[in-house]
Amino acid sequence: IHDCAATGVYVGAAASKLTIQNSDVVRNGNGNRQHRRGIARGHSGIYLEQGLAEITNSSISQNCLTGISAVSPLNAILHLSESELVSNGATQLEMPDIGTMAQRHSSTRDVHLSNVGSPRLRSALVEDVDMSSISSSELSSDLSN
Repeated sequence: IHDCAATGVYVGAAASKLTIQNSDVVRNGNGNRQHRRGIARGHSGIYLEQGLAEITNSSISQNCLTGISAVSPLNAILHLSESELVSNGATQLEMPDIGTMAQRHSSTRDVHLSNVGSPRLRSALVEDVDMSSISSSELSSDLSN
């Protein structure tokens, strides 16, 4: 899942289940300004509003806003293992607050988080693009517009 103008994957219903294995969710949320009413920059790779997400051996990297956002304190359950979140815009991993039901039922194991660097892509379908030419100030200023 790559180069989507908006969010790469959105999970919104409490009964939803997402499974991602051996995959890449990269370079999403950068918008589409080719048309006057295009999609603005500022979206996540994976946005888990509610539901269960199980992600294994995957790269969630180089997305505009966050790598993964799990937001519901009750129903956003995330199991993340053997994966990496690298060079996402604002935050690599946003989890429900400590002490919430969703946080207690979520887990991470062998996860590499880094604000800078190049991800190890899992799929041959994604071209390796050098994102170092885009500065963080350019990303930040574009998000405020």
